[in-house]
Amino acid sequence: MFAVSRQHKRLGINDMRIILHIDMDAFFASIEERENAGLKGRPIVVGADPKGGRGRGVVSTASYAARKFGIRSALPISQAWKLCPSPQCAYLPVDGKLYGIVSERVMKIIEQYAEAELPSRRKLSFPALIEQTSIDEAYIEVMNQESGIMNHERVWDEAVLLARTIKKTILKQERLTCSVGIGPNKLIAKIASDFKKPDGLTVVRLEKVREFLDPMAVRKLPGIGPKTEAQLAKRGIITVRDLWLASDPESDLGRLACGVDASSVKEEYAIKSLGHETTFEHDVRDHALLTKTILALVEEVFEEVKAGHFAFRTITVRVRFDNFETHTSTRTLSEFCKDDTILKREVLRLIFPYFHKKRLIRLIGVRVSNFKERR
Repeated sequence: MFAVSRQHKRLGINDMRIILHIDMDAFFASIEERENAGLKGRPIVVGADPKGGRGRGVVSTASYAARKFGIRSALPISQAWKLCPSPQCAYLPVDGKLYGIVSERVMKIIEQYAEAELPSRRKLSFPALIEQTSIDEAYIEVMNQESGIMNHERVWDEAVLLARTIKKTILKQERLTCSVGIGPNKLIAKIASDFKKPDGLTVVRLEKVREFLDPMAVRKLPGIGPKTEAQLAKRGIITVRDLWLASDPESDLGRLACGVDASSVKEEYAIKSLGHETTFEHDVRDHALLTKTILALVEEVFEEVKAGHFAFRTITVRVRFDNFETHTSTRTLSEFCKDDTILKREVLRLIFPYFHKKRLIRLIGVRVSNFKERR
């Protein structure tokens, strides 16, 4: 068994964990391409209606062909249109129901193989743990410190075999690709799954973490956005190695740069919230239209709640006025809820005060969280 670095020892991290991160490739756009042969190879953007470049929503997912034009998730749809207008690019609405059905089938494939008995796992008596973190992502932990050191090398080999089997089966049954990262913790596995997209498989063992991370741009680290990236650049910190050398290893940034992550894989569906929002084509103050729109959003959210077999306790509404001033209001119920009537009532109570301000509204949204699974 290989030696653990002094830094990882000091931070309390051992070399016994083996975790896979499975991430579907451009999930929404790939499903749309699969469903329509005429879209094969074309740039595809799933999101708000671009309205000929005048749309006011954002991109939900962009195919890899669209990403070559600089289009990415969360980009304003009007900017996406400027980068690649129709008919060169296919602009499609979000089909949440279809994506949810496909996601459920993909997760069943992951569960099917992750729960299969593999030789060394029988000897270790350690079943895989599966954590679904979004509609198109999941972690699998096939070994941790409770497993002991027996057959450590063999389990790494089996983790790779498991990844290849899952990839092959998803491609065969769903005609979709996914990328898989395998590492000694969730952080490294997640970064690795993005390393060779699409259809990639990247394995990073603990002794290779430093070599893997060092040349990467700091933006590749989860939690480092454009603002932090710009602030670090002003200090001459461009790569992960730069950050590692400049940071206290006990700090949050230092731990990121070291590839340290002690968070556990939780055997549950870990979606933290479900929500929908809409940006109006023109700013609105009409009370009837606002009410009709928010109730339609509530129905969309509740359909996803039912599909996921969840009950929820926390309800949040979001309002953005014409000057981009944004407000949220939240209510946590005393008990878990699975009733759309209660959801509608509480959403209207939360959002009506904003409607009564008689100000122009650009965006409204609703989100539920604090889930209890009802399976």
